[in-house]
Amino acid sequence: MKLWKLILLGLMLSTAACSKKNSSSSTSYTAEQFEAEVNIGATCAPMNTFNGNVDTGLRANVETAGYTTQTTYFDYVQVQLSALPASFYNGNGIIEFYRYTLLNGQGPISDNTPLSIDIVPLANPYNQSRGHTRVTANEIAGFNLDEFVLVVNVGSSAQLLDMSYFDGNGAYIGSNYGLLPPYTANPEVYHQDKEQTFGSVAADEMYKHHPLRSSPIGQDGHYYKDLAESQFCFNGIPRE
Repeated sequence: MKLWKLILLGLMLSTAACSKKNSSSSTSYTAEQFEAEVNIGATCAPMNTFNGNVDTGLRANVETAGYTTQTTYFDYVQVQLSALPASFYNGNGIIEFYRYTLLNGQGPISDNTPLSIDIVPLANPYNQSRGHTRVTANEIAGFNLDEFVLVVNVGSSAQLLDMSYFDGNGAYIGSNYGLLPPYTANPEVYHQDKEQTFGSVAADEMYKHHPLRSSPIGQDGHYYKDLAESQFCFNGIPRE
């Protein structure tokens, strides 16, 4: 990953932080309510925020893979692509995945290492192609987009998944971002007590990428969890 990708993402973060200072929430929680809301996790998310104004043409959703609980980050997630740009089908596109960790008082931190990807056909999950670090048209030839998932090894605690798109020569074009599930379903919790629980920088960044940030406020976490999962989950590898 190029250094200027991190610079662009930092600029996006600065813009989001400034805009958040001018917004307010009418939702207020007691300490017990807040803790309960934080721990209600959604297991699916769209990858629908971009690096700057660059629309890669990629569309995808991300979902937990395997056994899950609501309060733990896991090593693996599954990604289902729903749209690809024409350049990808022409053999001139490359997809890679990266993880970002959001720490209190700091912006997104990436280790710049492409994540390992398994290509898993849904009709026969055991017949998978393992250990890729990139996906091109050759790897998924013969599949419709709803016939396979990409199982991405996130590998450690992280909060944000970066789906980067490169041209056939390896030049960076842009990225799609999505919160790594399970994430706090209620976007409003990032407005209250964020210094103590998340840190202001991490809270602003997670709110910016939260898929339900435009939803009506004032509902409990179970409402947002059900809303996220009804909109963004897909028929991937069954969760145990």
